Amino acid sequence: KNISFTAFVNDVWMPYQQNDKELRPTTITFRTYLPKIIMSYFKDYQLGDITTENIEQYMNYLRNTYRTKKDASLSTQTLKHHRSTLNLIFTYAVKMRYIELNPVDKIESPKLTKHKVDAFSTNEVSIFLNEVYKLPLRQRTMYMLLLTTGIRRGECFGLQWNDIDFTNEILNVKRNVTFSSITGVHIGSVKTFSDERTIPLTKRMLEILYEYKHRQNLMAPLDGTMYLFSASDDPYKPQNPTYITKHMKRFMKRVGLPDMSPHDLRHTCATLMLQNGADIKSVQDMLGHSD
Repeated sequence: KNISFTAFVNDVWMPYQQNDKELRPTTITFRTYLPKIIMSYFKDYQLGDITTENIEQYMNYLRNTYRTKKDASLSTQTLKHHRSTLNLIFTYAVKMRYIELNPVDKIESPKLTKHKVDAFSTNEVSIFLNEVYKLPLRQRTMYMLLLTTGIRRGECFGLQWNDIDFTNEILNVKRNVTFSSITGVHIGSVKTFSDERTIPLTKRMLEILYEYKHRQNLMAPLDGTMYLFSASDDPYKPQNPTYITKHMKRFMKRVGLPDMSPHDLRHTCATLMLQNGADIKSVQDMLGHSD
């Protein structure tokens, strides 16, 4: 079919993406942003005229010429996302019979270099714990949950009081909270079946949760479907998960520890478990890794 690349993306592919109820809002946001860069490059092309060579030239343009707003080159991960987005667009074009062949098929995906996993040393954990106990109870509870259970940032902010089983000393991971500048805070299910899991709570963690729950109860009677870390204006809505990332950046700088993220507390949890005799399968199950 005779259609420009820009028209196909805007009028055919994009509405299909935005109407896909299975996609997370953050994924939709991502798939809205990248095509703008792609369309800018291919604005003078007809959909059916784009060849594998053109795609290769585009990938080289991204590697060697394109600069971000901060005048930085693109990471290998972002290059992979561009290639994946192009593949999604042309795969859909083939499916809907606008073209016969996908020109992205023969373009290899950029290879990611493996990075060293960041985790606290034993000494850094001691400093971290000492400083965390000086924080207000709300922040202390957040940090201790991340460190002692290995849950993700979004899973932590997705916890409701019903998910904490004080009798059996466990918490249940059932939902994930994300944020995007377009859709705001979004409550969704965890990524995969293995991500929905039950995690044991340490005695220290239980003590903190008891204290935090008691403090919350004094302010307003708790309902099981209220969030542990709720929005300031509604206890039935979670707080923006980016809060802890920004807080941790300032906190780590103030206490003189390396610049790490909440996800590095997940790595630290796994490292500490392995160092203290846990088997790899138990760590995998606790963190919700399928592999």
